[in-house]
Amino acid sequence: MAESKLLSISLQEDELCCPVCFDELEEPKALPQCLHNFCKKCLESIKRAGNRNQLIECPTCRVNSVLPEGSVDRLPTNHFLKSLVERIPGRKEKLELKKIVQECESNFVFCKAKLQEKTTSLKIYEQELQRLLQVRRDICDHAKYLIDIIQESSKMLCFQIDNHIAETSSLIAKHEQCNGNLIDIASKASDFLENAKALLKRNDQQEISGSKKAIEDEVQRLNDSILFRISDANSLDGNFKEIEFKKMNEETSGEKIFGVLREPPTLNLFTFGNLQQAPTHSHSTYWWPSYASLRSTNS
Repeated sequence: MAESKLLSISLQEDELCCPVCFDELEEPKALPQCLHNFCKKCLESIKRAGNRNQLIECPTCRVNSVLPEGSVDRLPTNHFLKSLVERIPGRKEKLELKKIVQECESNFVFCKAKLQEKTTSLKIYEQELQRLLQVRRDICDHAKYLIDIIQESSKMLCFQIDNHIAETSSLIAKHEQCNGNLIDIASKASDFLENAKALLKRNDQQEISGSKKAIEDEVQRLNDSILFRISDANSLDGNFKEIEFKKMNEETSGEKIFGVLREPPTLNLFTFGNLQQAPTHSHSTYWWPSYASLRSTNS
């Protein structure tokens, strides 16, 4: 009776545990060459790692055994050890508990993977948030700069336009005065010519001889006045052309400024989709006119 008990203890300690996984044997398989017993799943793992097709090395004594048809499943099952393992007290409860632990472990692994996935997604969202905040700051900065350009340019253009208005108003007054002078001299010349023609028509030699000197002096005076008024009018035409040139330059400067402002900046903002396809970079792809280009255009 004592020997049977010792044998049972010896079997439980030495034979009922797998030398590979150190757990109770599950579907024990005996290697034909050395008769050492191992779990079926442990031998399958050894076979996959060894990659020797028909042979398998015993992890206990290192002796090679031939696998029937190259399969661990074809090795003989040690039904005696299997029966002993199944009769171990608490075996059923242990297997049930082991199954529960395995399920819990599987759920834990899944939870850990999901946590890692969500952590990565959170980082992507945080990076995108920082990028969008930077885009907003850039929009505000460029809007402020464009407003400054408009204000400075409007002051410059208004100052030029005010000067242009003043010069044009002055030229209008000079033209009106010049026109009045030309009308006056033309009227005097017309009256003089009518009188001279009438004198010649009367054909009075004594009257003609007496009026010759006065007529010649009046003609000279009228010619001088006409030439002076024409020269004055020509100089006003030159001033008018100069103002037209300034006007063209002012309009060109204005078109340059407003041409830049009419070009709408574009934003290519990332739209969130599937998190698995979300980019991990945080660099923005938006575009705004650079400060240098705006300043060069303004100048």
